[in-house]
Order: sequence, then structure tokens, then C-alpha cells
Amino acid sequence: MGGAVVLIAALAGGLLLLPHGSEPEPAPSPTYPAVDGQLGEHLRELQRSVDPG
Repeated sequence: MGGAVVLIAALAGGLLLLPHGSEPEPAPSPTYPAVDGQLGEHLRELQRSVDPG
């Protein structure tokens, strides 16, 4: 009887660890105001360097 309870508990715990559907969609990339000149170019380079896509 005690072994059955342990087995059921282990199975229930295993079910909780299974993935539940697909992964959530990543958040859209933020949009920033336009900045001209050298600062704007540096900001665009920075944004490209940290873009995960």
C-alpha cells in the first residue's frame, strides 16, 4: 500500500515537470525615437548588438 502511494506521488510529480504546450512568443522589439548624427548611429549599432533575433 505504501509503495503505491509513493508511485502515484512520483507519477504526479513527473507530470508537473512536463512542458505544457508551446513556448510563449517573445515580446516585440521596442521602437525608439529617431536620433540623428553620430549619437543616432551609435544607438543603432548598440540596438543591433543586443537584438536576440
